[in-house]
Amino acid sequence: MTTVFSYTVARGGHPVALSRFTNEVTLIVNTASQCSFTNYNIHLLNDLQKAYESKHFTVLAFPCAQFGGQEPLSNDGLAQWVEQQRICFPVFDRVSLKGKGVHPLFQMLQRELGSAKWNYTKFLCSRDGIPHAKYDPAATHSTIARVIEQFL
Repeated sequence: MTTVFSYTVARGGHPVALSRFTNEVTLIVNTASQCSFTNYNIHLLNDLQKAYESKHFTVLAFPCAQFGGQEPLSNDGLAQWVEQQRICFPVFDRVSLKGKGVHPLFQMLQRELGSAKWNYTKFLCSRDGIPHAKYDPAATHSTIARVIEQFL
């Protein structure tokens, strides 16, 4: 099986091999700065990052404009938004999650766990990069934390 660590993504227009996160439990999430779920989810994701980063956990965020067009910002605009929101986890360049140009990482995640239905769909992967759980935008801290702790 291909793992999430097999893929390369972009950040600031530069390639980033996800293999740099090998041996980390990852929560991969599609984000959107203008979604009604944004405030709740940014707080949730920052809290999870702060609670578990010392135990080799990280959130990996990927902006996407395909769900209601709720990500109007360019990559430069996103960098400013990340700073304003005090986001403490990596936010990569925009990706596509559906249609012809789906990023290969999200092709694999959705093939394994089902398609993302909206912004802030979260895919939890174990230290070996295998996807294990998918959460919807309203998932609670305790629901996600309980499973993260099983993989730490």
